[in-house]
Amino acid sequence: MKTRIPAMLCWLATPLVLAGCLFSADQGGSESRVILSEIASRLDSDEIGSYTATYRLQDGSELTVSIDPDMGRAAVVRDDQASLWTREDNSESLRLWLKVELHNILPTGRSVQTWLEAATTDDKAKVEFDDVTLAGERSDCIHIQGATDSEVENFNVCVTAIGVITRVDARTPQGQYSATLVDYRDGVGEEWFRELEEDPDTQR
Repeated sequence: MKTRIPAMLCWLATPLVLAGCLFSADQGGSESRVILSEIASRLDSDEIGSYTATYRLQDGSELTVSIDPDMGRAAVVRDDQASLWTREDNSESLRLWLKVELHNILPTGRSVQTWLEAATTDDKAKVEFDDVTLAGERSDCIHIQGATDSEVENFNVCVTAIGVITRVDARTPQGQYSATLVDYRDGVGEEWFRELEEDPDTQR
């Protein structure tokens, strides 16, 4: 059971120390909006560096997302099916490619950012915060219910301090998302990328 504590104590808590904070329209609404906005701002993919994250999906399969914006490359691997993106450094192009590759599998940071931003202005939404450590990464978690102004009314999402999604459960008009981080590391594997580039079955 999550414990309710006074909204002011949650407001004084620093990011990543939000366990047990519960806000609604009649309790700490302005504080919850500030915290939601701060967490949403982490999800701007233009600010995220290179990393490799592996998720376990609802059907038990694994998904690996590896991005290296500075070098203009990224890879998405689901089980043994790989797709590779390599081109000039272009954040918008990378964002669009990820949106297509992860469609109905994992929401992009920009998509979740949009859900959170909609919830910040929705007085009917109930917002609960806590934190969790997944694959060694400490994350802030947001649980939203009744966000009628958002395309996603009910969802749970956990985000690290640098904007990596570590857990998500959401039903959207596009489909159901359910993924949990099981492995993470900064940077990308050079040898792993070379193998993908040399593999004729890798989609480009």
